[in-house]
Amino acid sequence: MPAFGYLGEAERWALVGYVKYLTAYTNAQGQRVNRFEEQQAAGVVPGPIEVPPEPPVTVDSLALGRAVYARMQCHLCHGETGAGDGPQVPLLKDSFGFPARPRDFNTERFRGGSSGRDLYLRIRIGLAGTPMVPYGDDVMTPEERWALVHYIRSLRRTDVAVNDLLQPEDNRIPLRRVEKLSTDPLDPAWEQWEASRIPLHPLWPEPQQVYAVAVRAVTDGRKLALWMQWRDPLPQTRALRVEDFQDAAAVQFALGTEPAFLGMGDRQNPVNIWHWKAAWQAELAAGNGPDIAQAYPAMHVDTYFQPQRHFLTARDAGNFLAQPHRSPVEDANARGFGSFQSQPPARQNVTGQGVWTDDSWTVVFVRELRNRDPDDAQFVPGRAVPLAFPRGFPFWSEERRAEVLARLWSREPPRHAELVAWASDPRCVRAQKGPAPGAACPLCGFPTFEWADPHRAQTLEPWIREDAPWWAAGLGLCGRCAELYEARRWQRRYLGAA
Repeated sequence: MPAFGYLGEAERWALVGYVKYLTAYTNAQGQRVNRFEEQQAAGVVPGPIEVPPEPPVTVDSLALGRAVYARMQCHLCHGETGAGDGPQVPLLKDSFGFPARPRDFNTERFRGGSSGRDLYLRIRIGLAGTPMVPYGDDVMTPEERWALVHYIRSLRRTDVAVNDLLQPEDNRIPLRRVEKLSTDPLDPAWEQWEASRIPLHPLWPEPQQVYAVAVRAVTDGRKLALWMQWRDPLPQTRALRVEDFQDAAAVQFALGTEPAFLGMGDRQNPVNIWHWKAAWQAELAAGNGPDIAQAYPAMHVDTYFQPQRHFLTARDAGNFLAQPHRSPVEDANARGFGSFQSQPPARQNVTGQGVWTDDSWTVVFVRELRNRDPDDAQFVPGRAVPLAFPRGFPFWSEERRAEVLARLWSREPPRHAELVAWASDPRCVRAQKGPAPGAACPLCGFPTFEWADPHRAQTLEPWIREDAPWWAAGLGLCGRCAELYEARRWQRRYLGAA
């Protein structure tokens, strides 16, 4: 469900009215009955739900939230640690009978918003059509509901909590003018410009989610270069077997002046799509195509005694995807789902390059600003081009990024699952030195039972010593501090901080 912020307020209200019109059923007499009109006629239209002001987070509220979590048996679905791995997960179905996996509070996005008010309402009214039932005032007081919200937030992994805070502020990606256009993804010249952070919203929850990509755009007046980077600890560069899923990145441009639906546009609003593929990149780097014999060394191959030409039928039939590739980027068009079509080989004019290093992909797309191809997006100075990755185009200032990190450090109490255990576990108050269970972290001073492993500490040492020159990896640090410094490390990479 993408955002439709580009619609005017009148258009959004008209859409609300139409959605309410569609909320209907057919009664026993075969008549169409609108549910909203039925409730109005019966005089049972509910009023707006009142959300009391959010109280401050305290140790007592976290302890109360954990008690409510246990009393309402939230762990049966969401798990003891909020990882979405409760014992009832295999039995959960939605109203259509399909499996309905509960939200993983640790790492997954909150689809209805991550603010306290959003979570409060989600608990209060539930999710219609899912096993998430409403918890009204008959089973939970507003104070308990807010305490449960605070406890659920404390279960968030810190790098995910950072992503919750980094919400879009602008909807434009600035295009900068340069004298020389760089096509090398790892060229240090890219680092001189601040990157725009593009949040990503997967269609379904997935492990090791990529929360955002960093984007930079430059032009020399003749060509456009689009730089993208995202974190991916395990590169997938093969798409030969049925079970292979290659890494890829796509950029969608509207061919008109109006924003097109991010799901490949529609009939009235066609789109131009640039699709970089890691398997094509690997093929170009190796200088040859995919090797079936290497993928299936024990396969049976018929013997042809006479020279034959038509071994690769797709290639001989002219299928573009089966031809030797001159670029790792496919130039295509679409007019809605199921209409994706590659442009002919003679019109494939988008070049690019992708490099995987330091657990990240960095990709550059390059194409002329303007050409005569009617199926290509045209870039004219002074005119914005609707773009999708699929959603959001924030542009952050250095002050804003500093504010986000400061907010993470000063939140009381820190959003840290271990602090909840500390609130009710007397062992945590022991004052010890060194990485021992219950000892205080030398950086934040909080007792912890979870210390970062030595290799992780050594990796983060340069970033930690910027704030604490006296610190050394041998002193150790708690898991929360490690997560915060990892967030700072990746923040600099993705947001271009100095």
